[in-house]
Amino acid sequence: MLPWLMTACIYPCVVGPDFWGLVNRDWRMCTAGQMQSPVNIDPAQLLFDPHLGRISIDDVHVEGTFENIGQLPIITINETLSKTSINITGGPALPYRYRLHQISMHFGQPDGERGSEHTVDRVRFPAEVQLLAYNIDLYTNYSQAVTQPRGLLAISVIVDIGDITEVALRRLTVASQSITYKGKWASC
Repeated sequence: MLPWLMTACIYPCVVGPDFWGLVNRDWRMCTAGQMQSPVNIDPAQLLFDPHLGRISIDDVHVEGTFENIGQLPIITINETLSKTSINITGGPALPYRYRLHQISMHFGQPDGERGSEHTVDRVRFPAEVQLLAYNIDLYTNYSQAVTQPRGLLAISVIVDIGDITEVALRRLTVASQSITYKGKWASC
């Protein structure tokens, strides 16, 4: 598993976030910007923000497609089929509302390779679930928001191994067994 999502490859392969701006002009902020992935969280540098409220994520059922894109499995929400939407508000999303568009999962390998894209004190974890949402207050859809300032909100959930598995995570890992090959997909 790659430690980051490789979205493009030109032969000879130019890979990694440091080179994405060279692959596509629209991604130039990946080379020069200060707000891109992957992120290392240094606990010694964290500051508590007493004004940062709780994040709120709607707990509703939506329709989507679960697909193996080769590097990782993703779930894309089908807004046309879904009668409801999962909106994210509060916390770092303030003052905007964001609509969940995609969920991606980074898993480690049986040989012990860690799967998380992001690190805490330079340590990778067994897995990471990333929620990608677009700003519904400023933009009408994901395609419009993806290239704009404040267009996207990404939330990463670091997953560690423990005695109890969260029900939602169990559903995702079980469902991922039906899409073990690139190009395989299932409705969810």
